Amino acid sequence: MGPTMAWIESRWQVPAALIVLGTLFAGAGGLLRGPLAAGAAEEADALWAAPVVDARSLSAVAAGTRVLAYGRIVTAAETRHGLVAFVHEQYEGTETTTPNKGRPRWRSLVRQTPALQLEVDGGLLLIAAGNYALESARHERAPDGGPVEGTLRLDLRLVDLSTQRVRGFAAGDAVTVDGALTAAADGTFALQPQRLFGGDVSAYRATRGGDVAIPPVIGALFIAAGLLLFTLGGAVVCRGRLARPASQGEPS
Repeated sequence: MGPTMAWIESRWQVPAALIVLGTLFAGAGGLLRGPLAAGAAEEADALWAAPVVDARSLSAVAAGTRVLAYGRIVTAAETRHGLVAFVHEQYEGTETTTPNKGRPRWRSLVRQTPALQLEVDGGLLLIAAGNYALESARHERAPDGGPVEGTLRLDLRLVDLSTQRVRGFAAGDAVTVDGALTAAADGTFALQPQRLFGGDVSAYRATRGGDVAIPPVIGALFIAAGLLLFTLGGAVVCRGRLARPASQGEPS
């Protein structure tokens, strides 16, 4: 390869890389602000449209409707760790990709999410067993019952620090249940849950609403970064900062 060709290749490497990276960032940002944001907006609308039910209003809601119910867990046998529903997790470092970059990453080892009964206004509501999520759990502890080390201190190379946790709910905890209403042939109702949240309905909607707003914001940042990289690449090409070297045999 002659010096002229080598110069051309080196001249275009940096701006080409900037333009390619800029295109990728802008494309990812468009995805976050487009289909993903639209899906998040639909979830937010569905959440706010879901009626809040109690034992007296169940009969007025059609089976299969997404509903929210708030009450206290009662008449549920403890599974383990003094909890009626829990997940036992292993700490595996922090997330390296957006939108959760930097957050602690936990892998589920054991999950117990059995049927529960919820004491709501007017009576009891059956919560069916299932693989429902546990959010804002009221209790978090190490498997031996002690405190969980702060995640910023956890290091899998240090055996004297706890790298596992158990989090969940106990009898008497006040929770919001998000799920679909089901009706049995005998006229009884139950809730097929998607999530169990440690707090009231307002707190649950506020928390979920905050999660919905994340993809558009990250998408905007990605688009801005992509445009900046693309512009820098174009500027390098236009300005031609690298001086062309003289090849052998050419007059100096």
